[in-house]
Amino acid sequence: LRIVRSVMLKGATAAQLSNELTALGLTLVAALLPGLGAYWAYGYAQQVLGASRVAVSLYLGPLYGAIAAWSLLNEQLQGFHLMGALLILPGVVLATRRA
Repeated sequence: LRIVRSVMLKGATAAQLSNELTALGLTLVAALLPGLGAYWAYGYAQQVLGASRVAVSLYLGPLYGAIAAWSLLNEQLQGFHLMGALLILPGVVLATRRA
C-alpha cells in the first residue's frame, strides 16, 4: 500500500500505477513461489526417503549451483569447483552406503 500511496502522491497516471502493481506482484511471485516450492519438495522427499537420506542430499547444493551456473549462465568452471566436487561426492557416497 505504501507503493500505491507514494505513486498516487506523485501524480502518477493509471498506467504507471498499473506498472508498479504489476512489478510488485511479479516480485512477490518470484520470492514466494520458489521458496514455498523448495520447502514442499524437501518435505515430500523426507516423507519418501527419510530424514537422514535427504539431509545428505543438502550437501549437493553447491555442486548443483556450480553446474547450473555453468550451463545456464555460461560461467567458467574453475579448479575450486573440481576440488569442491572431489570433497563433496566421496562424503555423500560414504554417508549413503549401507553398512
